[in-house]
Amino acid sequence: MDQVEMNLTEGDKEITLPSNSELRGILRTANWGAPQPDPEDTWAVVEYEKGRECREQARATLRELYGSDMLAAVAAGYAVAERSEELAGITAAEVCEAWEKRVEQAQAAYDAFPAILVARIKLGESPEAQYAEHERLRQTLNSAWNGTDAASRSDLRKLRDGYQAALAEIRPMGGTLELDGDSRPEAAAAVQRGAQYYPTEWTQTSNEGLKIYAYVVEGRGRYRAFGEGVTTVLSHKVMTMDWPPERTPEPNPYGEWVPTGEVTEGGLVRYRSERWEVAQPGTQIPPALAGEYQEWIHPVTGERHMRRPELVARKVYKAASGIAIGNYRPPAIEGAGAMDDVAIHELAHRYEEQVASITDMENEFLEARTRLFDGTREQLVEWSGSMVRPDHFASPYTGRDPYVTGATEVLATGVQSLFGGALGGQIGLHGHKKDLHMRAFVLGVLATASGRKGEEH
Repeated sequence: MDQVEMNLTEGDKEITLPSNSELRGILRTANWGAPQPDPEDTWAVVEYEKGRECREQARATLRELYGSDMLAAVAAGYAVAERSEELAGITAAEVCEAWEKRVEQAQAAYDAFPAILVARIKLGESPEAQYAEHERLRQTLNSAWNGTDAASRSDLRKLRDGYQAALAEIRPMGGTLELDGDSRPEAAAAVQRGAQYYPTEWTQTSNEGLKIYAYVVEGRGRYRAFGEGVTTVLSHKVMTMDWPPERTPEPNPYGEWVPTGEVTEGGLVRYRSERWEVAQPGTQIPPALAGEYQEWIHPVTGERHMRRPELVARKVYKAASGIAIGNYRPPAIEGAGAMDDVAIHELAHRYEEQVASITDMENEFLEARTRLFDGTREQLVEWSGSMVRPDHFASPYTGRDPYVTGATEVLATGVQSLFGGALGGQIGLHGHKKDLHMRAFVLGVLATASGRKGEEH
């Protein structure tokens, strides 16, 4: 059902906000994810330019209606959430109601076991069978509470797939990220799976930056913008040697000595030499290595030697961004991998760095959510090693004080919950707080954020 139409008054002009279905139409017209065409494809360029005016008008309409990108994103998110539940065939309320019934039934069965046990003993049931039944009831109750039961995982998958499908009706979703070749296969696979829940345009923008080095760590996962991971660099070995000024080094196949222009305190002249490996006379050089060798001829005697550069290895930081997958656990969503929700979380930080307006919207949202009735901000408190403003988020970590870059944990914890099943999916599952406003904001950012950071929309 569409949201009830709302009227706003701006001066003497009354503004009627669009229904959810109308808003989704505006979002499709805005086509936030429209990729730049190949400059060589003349027809595509013409069509892209023809659509530019329509896209810009739709974006301007959203800002005029709602007053800011953040408020437009929240409204868009509610519209996307409504459509998501239609496509999923189940609502968040129905998911929670079914979960509560399963918990009640599991609790009742567990509580009734002591009374039933008396009858089982009288019937001569073995202690082993009694213990096994008690364990089954206990595990059923625990799995229902913590969300590892099959029904919860299936329902969260339906909602996740609904979110993805509803967003795909608005803009292209998914894509392949450019990853560093040294990435760990299991981490790389999780990161690529995570990219399927983000707009295609975001991934294309990410691929214009540094490649991502994906790997696995113990402890918490993290994203690092630059210098993540090390690689081995081979270079020509160089030596220096000091000689008396009256002596000149003899020609040598192992390396020519060249004066550097430096003179030591003792009056010695410093020479520099790139070193070479020399094949001994009579050595047969394998054909596969023949291209590495060069012939050296003595300038006076004409003596000939085959030689190749002597290489040394050194470790250097990669010119790559890094996504470290840590603290992974059994997936909360049916069919997901154990590392998927962490990969989805860390990818949000990558896109924050690359895509325009994300951090601006996050900070505006965080400021609004943590402002008290008297106009002051909620106080920062320590939580799990971070300073946070807890608000009534499903996790206090969502309210973490922004990083020096302006990035926050709002989008990251949000996408991890919607597409990874963490924090009860923001719908109140498994005893977590219900935060449909947060769900709407996250879906709205995914539906609207566009452009390269540092450039205009």
